[in-house]
Amino acid sequence: MADLAVPLPAGTGSIGLEASGPRGPKPRHVFSRRNIFLYGTLIVVALYYLLPLYVMVVTSLKGMPEIRLGNIFSPPLEITFEPWVKAWSSACTGLNC
Repeated sequence: MADLAVPLPAGTGSIGLEASGPRGPKPRHVFSRRNIFLYGTLIVVALYYLLPLYVMVVTSLKGMPEIRLGNIFSPPLEITFEPWVKAWSSACTGLNC
């Protein structure tokens, strides 16, 4: 097979060319103040929305005496599924109220 030569654009030489993609050189990854502020804000907003979900799940796995202690952020000392069983077995659903 014959070698196919690809012509270079005018004004470019083969010496000193950096590896680049089809749209130019790859951008450098730098930590700018804007990016740090943006990601910090996103983390704070995510925690704001996920914290109530965490408290709800953790509290549902605790027994009533442990809930009365008031440590809502601490994980349960003893995991119990009794509140889940009670809620699903005695829930008011449809015609069974």
